Amino acid sequence: MSSIAITYDSRQDRLLLKTGLSLEKPTWWITRRETKKLINHIFAATKAQYETEKLLEQLSTNKETKSTTEQADSAPPVDNGYAEFHQAHNGNSSPEVSESKKVNEQPEQFPLAVNIKIDLNSQQGIKLVLLDSHHKGICIELTQEGLYRFSNMLTLVSQKATWI
Repeated sequence: MSSIAITYDSRQDRLLLKTGLSLEKPTWWITRRETKKLINHIFAATKAQYETEKLLEQLSTNKETKSTTEQADSAPPVDNGYAEFHQAHNGNSSPEVSESKKVNEQPEQFPLAVNIKIDLNSQQGIKLVLLDSHHKGICIELTQEGLYRFSNMLTLVSQKATWI
């Protein structure tokens, strides 16, 4: 995957997702409804990963602790939270949000994503699948870090569009 760009088109009240893929249709419209579902799905999946890592960390700490009474008397560790987890996995750079420029192409020529899925269980990585009403679409492969960056970008553009 070379690049992904997301802009908000106020005339269409949709997001325009452009990929750097050399495909027949690398540019797709995404509605507010599908965007919110996608953000919620990504958040739930990454939150579950955070909780799993936290539990595994606690289990390994419990195995190393010799006395359970010492642990019961001590204060619970402060959970710095999901935000720090997200930032650590996202890296130091955050996407820049700029005002979208006018789309030169005709909006009708871009397919509308009516179903967006994220396959987090894939052995080859994370897949973002966009399908149109004819069940034709594209599959964008992302790394874990790429998913976090995509999530940040999607959230920032949605906030700019006042959708969330």
